[in-house]
Amino acid sequence: MKERKIIAVDLDGVLGSHLTAILKYIKPINGSQEAIDRLKQNYELRVVTARYPLFRHSSIKWINRNFNDCFKSIEFVKYKTPFGPRTSKAVICKQIGATIIIDDKLRNAVDCSKAGIMVYFFGEDNNLGDDVLAKDIIKVKDWQAVLKQLV
Repeated sequence: MKERKIIAVDLDGVLGSHLTAILKYIKPINGSQEAIDRLKQNYELRVVTARYPLFRHSSIKWINRNFNDCFKSIEFVKYKTPFGPRTSKAVICKQIGATIIIDDKLRNAVDCSKAGIMVYFFGEDNNLGDDVLAKDIIKVKDWQAVLKQLV
């Protein structure tokens, strides 16, 4: 049996708005539920998010309510504490075996690209010129564009 590629998917700005964990009634980003449902047929999907620990529980509840059984796991970036350093999304993607990430933050896109992870740089506000981005960072304005690339 062929092993399925793992896609890491960001929460804020990709699945839901940046207030998702605070306002539990915020709806998922337009087209995200349908796209995730299609992607899970061919890929193993995991959420990789940088959320403050205070929002961990509400984030998990929101994901489970809106994307029930779509993600194999929900991974949280660790923030710098007196007990250890911060981890990056690139490090987490490597740990879980993700070869692709869908994210809306340039810093994450660049870090993941440098780590050899294919990046789909998500959002209509990504107005950077293609000359600014590495060859393995592809701009996608919405979930339809993601599906065109991956399905």
